[in-house]
Amino acid sequence: MAEEYLVLVDQNDNPIGSEEKVKCHLPEGKLHRAFTALLFDKNGRLVITKRSKEKMLWPGDWDGTVASHPREPETYVSSGERRM
Repeated sequence: MAEEYLVLVDQNDNPIGSEEKVKCHLPEGKLHRAFTALLFDKNGRLVITKRSKEKMLWPGDWDGTVASHPREPETYVSSGERRM
């Protein structure tokens, strides 16, 4: 499987480059684009997910409906739509 690259950003969310996902998530990390989308059912209840125990970060924890990273040249909205 090809390595996933994330969009690196400055403090104002301006793109400044890209880096391998795993390197962005190491303890020293790198600031990158990411999002959590929240979906509510027709009764107003939040739909949450349980993270895989195989995840690098927060394995087995509860999370928002969808958490991911926009790919270039996606927007946050188009990336959220892709993930939903």
